[in-house]
Amino acid sequence: MTAGRRVQVAGIAVGIIGLIAICAPLLAPYDPVRQLDLAAGRALPPSWDHPLGTDLFSRDLLSRLLYGARLSLGIAGLAVGLAVLLGTLVGLVAGWAGGWTDAVLMRAVDGFLAIPRVFVVLLVFALWDAAGTTAMVLVLGLTGWFATARLVRAEVLSLRHRDFVTALEALGVPPTRLLFRHVVPNVLAPVVITTTLGVGQVVLLEAGLAYLGVGVRPPAPSWGAIIREGSAALATAPWIAASAGVALVLTVTALSLLGDALRDRLDPRTR
Repeated sequence: MTAGRRVQVAGIAVGIIGLIAICAPLLAPYDPVRQLDLAAGRALPPSWDHPLGTDLFSRDLLSRLLYGARLSLGIAGLAVGLAVLLGTLVGLVAGWAGGWTDAVLMRAVDGFLAIPRVFVVLLVFALWDAAGTTAMVLVLGLTGWFATARLVRAEVLSLRHRDFVTALEALGVPPTRLLFRHVVPNVLAPVVITTTLGVGQVVLLEAGLAYLGVGVRPPAPSWGAIIREGSAALATAPWIAASAGVALVLTVTALSLLGDALRDRLDPRTR
């Protein structure tokens, strides 16, 4: 299968998942936090009324998975968007300015990369009891831009002394116009690839944190929280953890395949 064809197939898969997440309020048959049988409080297996069954609190699993997709992809999209914006700006400044500016910014990035990301997130949420979804987006975004900054800086350095840049400078093109009109478009391809792969990584990271009870507060329908709740009843109600696990695997796989296909399609070095 050609790279262009793989981009189309993976893009359609990611688009369907995104559309499902956006339309969750229209597709979900029940309120995702409503306990439908509070008196019994037991998990029901899949049936016509509940295609994926119910969880230990008698909440409809299909509804929770649909809203969980909206929550996970929303957090991942906003966090990666923030990280890519910061990383691109820092990389552009470091690569274009050079000298001591480049040295200071890159040594700061190297220092941040030496600190485990998960450790920083756990520390923030341990010290900030009132942290919620907004805090999760900010923390994941502010701790995820370092690799993008290094990537953009390397691309800018490779373009800085190209013949077309030298020619434009000789023609008197202002540095700002030269940077944003001619250098930035040549940097967008690796940034797009990094963004696509980063969304999948953050979806997985958010699910892992939710499994540990960090970040999104219950009864919010996070996939990681659903897996954590279902892990206590794997022998009696395996459909709880399995449904969320399958949704998580399919989403991350689709995003990873799209990122790999975009890399093969946009990066001339892989052709």
